[in-house]
Amino acid sequence: MANKKTSKKDTEKASRKKLLIVVIVVVAALAVLGAGWWLIFKHNAYTPDKNEVKQDMESLLNTVQLKGDQAYTDIVDQGCDSNAVGLATSTGCGFMGYKYVKSHSSLAEDLKSEDAQILKAGWERTLYNNQTDAAVAQVLDGESSQILSYINPQGFSGTRAFLGYYKDQQNNNDPEIVKLIAEGKLAPPKNGEYIYGLRVGASYWSCNRNDSFFKVCPLPPSSPKP
Repeated sequence: MANKKTSKKDTEKASRKKLLIVVIVVVAALAVLGAGWWLIFKHNAYTPDKNEVKQDMESLLNTVQLKGDQAYTDIVDQGCDSNAVGLATSTGCGFMGYKYVKSHSSLAEDLKSEDAQILKAGWERTLYNNQTDAAVAQVLDGESSQILSYINPQGFSGTRAFLGYYKDQQNNNDPEIVKLIAEGKLAPPKNGEYIYGLRVGASYWSCNRNDSFFKVCPLPPSSPKP
């Protein structure tokens, strides 16, 4: 009888031991998976709050007051796109905001006023494409086809603003304004007119993988309906 009781206890003890081992293995597996997710996804993905990103770009668009007749204002959710070269892959989703006006006053004065308002709002120039100070001055004088780029050091890292203008079909054209005209969203300026303003690009989701097949990007958010 004693042997049966001992055998039963030993069986229960062995069962508890097996259960404990199973629990430890499951917890360890979850920990490994969690760590793997962190290493694979979290360190590669940029996912700020989408609404806050949009509000941040709207704030600048609303703050900068442009002299002239409104030509085009909009905020577009551009959805997501992906690019791959070798092991490197890049996926991003973002907004693009526009604010352009038409005027025939003084392009140089208008551009300098716009630039001053962007800087006053806390944004900083980034010397787009390695621009020199002299190149920046040429843009603000309306004598260069380059654009000026800005970032907000207190804002989201995926948000950037651009100042540009369009004078005529031959010279000094911001490629983005050229694109909007080609798409029929912006009417070309008439004789003596010019278009100027800013656009703000803002990323609300991005993932870059550039060193290993084992680092993959999670699925991006669904693209907006056209």
